[in-house]
Amino acid sequence: MKLPNSPLVEVVFELRWALRGEDDLPPPFRADPGFELLAESFTETATGQGFLVRKDMSPTGIGALGHSVKYRYSRSADEPFPLWQIGPGIFACNQATEYEWKEFRELVSNGVRALFSSYPKSKTIAIHPVYLELRYIDAFNEKLVGHYDLIRFLSGNTSLSLELSGFLNSERFNRETTGLLRVLRTLRDDQNTQFQLEVGTGESNQKRSLIATSKVVKRGDPIELGAHIRTKIKNIVQWIDIAHEVTSPFFKDFVNDDLMGKFVKEPRKV
Repeated sequence: MKLPNSPLVEVVFELRWALRGEDDLPPPFRADPGFELLAESFTETATGQGFLVRKDMSPTGIGALGHSVKYRYSRSADEPFPLWQIGPGIFACNQATEYEWKEFRELVSNGVRALFSSYPKSKTIAIHPVYLELRYIDAFNEKLVGHYDLIRFLSGNTSLSLELSGFLNSERFNRETTGLLRVLRTLRDDQNTQFQLEVGTGESNQKRSLIATSKVVKRGDPIELGAHIRTKIKNIVQWIDIAHEVTSPFFKDFVNDDLMGKFVKEPRKV
């Protein structure tokens, strides 16, 4: 169900694959030998699927670092979302407030197929996935919750709670608490997949907000997804279904009934 007044800022799927380089080199300084050919072929495929605008995200004259985005694809210059993005060792799919799961799932599925079909076919270079992520970013501004206090937000607007010590809650400090809470939980059925939650104070659309980032992450070296491209694609899509089965009920459990009620209401027309 799509919430009429959703706090969602952005949803992101991210796939990273192994890069070439010395083991002691961090990923940004490793190489993707197939990227240049990938970029050329992927651009053609993306154009054929309606992603007509390509934007170079790297500074002029500087190549993209490993696992960072080089090209961003959108449907038009006036339509910033949805997005497909590629770079050395990375593919990402982004959607914003127009997000609906079935449409986003199809967008990811088509993007992953475009990625694998565009990557050069070679015995020496191939996509070996090492990281999968499904991420949701929600923003709760002061107008929505009436304050900008992390502790008050957790205790009064969510199913979580956090109590400061007597000293930190003393008159020595002002009343507002800012900061960041991070919680990690590993899935029982897959020790390589982890749910991560970060809740903290920040900004969204230049407004002070409480930001909740919930994501499911899978790591491997490489991730076992099968030997054939078709099998890998199938297993990646199955994994995002599993990840969504974590993130969706989490959000419903995370926000309390009063706050959820504000999302169900249709936004006021200006």
